[in-house]
Amino acid sequence: MVAFFLKSPLLCASKLKCTTMLKFLKNWTLPIAMLVGAIGYPLFISLSFLTPYLIFTMLLLTFCKVSPRDLKPKPLHLWLLLIQIGGALAAYLLLYRFDKIVAEGVMVCIICPTATAAAVITSKLGGSAASLTTYTLIANIGAAIAVPILFPLVEVHPDVTFWEAFLVILGKVFPLLICPFLAAWLLSKCLPKVHQKLLGYHELAFYLWAVSLAIVTAQTLYSLLCLLWLPVRMCCGRILLIRGSCGKRERKRLRFLHNTKKLRLKLRANVVEQKIFEIEDLKELEEFLQSQSEIEQLRERLFAEFLKYADYKNAGEWNKAVRLCESLAIIGWGNHEPVEALRGLFFNGNPATCFQNKFGETRFVDAIWSKRVNGFTMEQGRTSYCFSPDDPNQKQSVFWEYEIKEDIQDIRLESQRNWIPKNPVWIKRTIGNCYENSKVVIESVDKELKPELDRRMRPEIYGRAINRIIINCSYSYYDHDHCKTNYIIADEKLKLKQKDFYRTLLTMFTRQEIEKNGYFLRNRFEFGPFRADTGKIRIGLNLEKEFSELSHSEQRLKLSEYILFALNHVTDKLKKKKLDYDFDLMLEDFNSILTEWKA
Repeated sequence: MVAFFLKSPLLCASKLKCTTMLKFLKNWTLPIAMLVGAIGYPLFISLSFLTPYLIFTMLLLTFCKVSPRDLKPKPLHLWLLLIQIGGALAAYLLLYRFDKIVAEGVMVCIICPTATAAAVITSKLGGSAASLTTYTLIANIGAAIAVPILFPLVEVHPDVTFWEAFLVILGKVFPLLICPFLAAWLLSKCLPKVHQKLLGYHELAFYLWAVSLAIVTAQTLYSLLCLLWLPVRMCCGRILLIRGSCGKRERKRLRFLHNTKKLRLKLRANVVEQKIFEIEDLKELEEFLQSQSEIEQLRERLFAEFLKYADYKNAGEWNKAVRLCESLAIIGWGNHEPVEALRGLFFNGNPATCFQNKFGETRFVDAIWSKRVNGFTMEQGRTSYCFSPDDPNQKQSVFWEYEIKEDIQDIRLESQRNWIPKNPVWIKRTIGNCYENSKVVIESVDKELKPELDRRMRPEIYGRAINRIIINCSYSYYDHDHCKTNYIIADEKLKLKQKDFYRTLLTMFTRQEIEKNGYFLRNRFEFGPFRADTGKIRIGLNLEKEFSELSHSEQRLKLSEYILFALNHVTDKLKKKKLDYDFDLMLEDFNSILTEWKA
């Protein structure tokens, strides 16, 4: 009876159907997994965290079948690697003349190495898993080497070195590709019974791949729905609500969609903000921000985010504040006071960070950092908080004793790479010492000329190429026998350099005279190089003792003459660089203000 039952046509037909169904599922795993992921995306999206673990497990099961002895590079592997790298470069060179963005996209698609799951599929299809594993390892290492070499040729990234880029790529490849291979090899040597047991489950790798594919499909669909589908439904819902052409149940459903608008906008804003922190290149950041719609709303969101980090507590928060200041400098600060996030050095060589407005006034947290063995932390007793009109809490200034806690992070402190529009001509004193007769004129520069320049110069009109032309004025002085400096101005025709000054001075005075009077030979002007990355150029202006013996009106005239000469000399050189800057208008405004001051 039992034998009859087992051989019955009904049971045989059932087995045949089951076998046919399994064969169908195996043959169509790819589209079925994608379809299941799309239909069940609310469930699969919550399983996104499993993806790296699934990839690791399925590669471990596959690599258990592969022996290290079988991993032998073949000529075919090298030809494929040449096609991968050479083809990417060739595609870019062919397409960049028509569209640079498309060319870069095609280049990235070609140079990307073989998917880590390829060995699983190849093994399932009866191919050589060992051969494809060999090529996968070669292709990933080849890409890790080629990308840091080729990409800087396409888009310059001066802040990223070859080794930094190489290690970042290798850091992504190692855990998901090399670690499973090493784990499989170690199991075969150290735990052969476990290794043998896993060999019996190698077929499971294929189905793990299907599950991970469903999860990835769900993630993709979820992103598309958030960015495209929901806004369309919202728009239709508003029209129906306005016209009153829907029933009570439909209106409830549409109100629910309407209430999710804030959530959608917040999600979209989070995507934009996350992208801002991920983009390293300043030019790429500028292009990304300028491509955004609703700049006013974006500005307010970024400013609200900036206020969170203006009261920074560690290096990571400071760096986020820097990136937000760079972004706001690109799209504009609107009605808020623009500030720059600057990193400098304290007198002891430790880093110092602060925010400054266009007048050089410090806002929010002003910190001195202390170096530890494993990173930097802000110093208690050397950190201040400066009042800002944009501070929602209106906290008053607290100098040096602003309370902070030690928070050590091994992160490089960044400094803002672009700048806000401000008076481009910055007149400074190198030190506070001077002869008594010059104090009135020097104070007039600080209290009358500089405020007028800050108020009346029009940096928004001149352009963005120049940040500051810094004129450092060094005055002769004599405080007492042990604190004195009297500059002797060298003949311009001699074109002396730093190493020539003392030797030439000895031909003019004896050593005793030099020491007694504090003589230092200097050129009248010292012109530094222009740095395009900071937009700054420095000018040194040295003034001898005889300058201070002039009357106040004569000192004003002489100082104005020197400053104007230095400024004209620098602008003539900068014009040759063909910078996008209206030097003539800038000089016209400066000359007008200077003329009033010296009168």
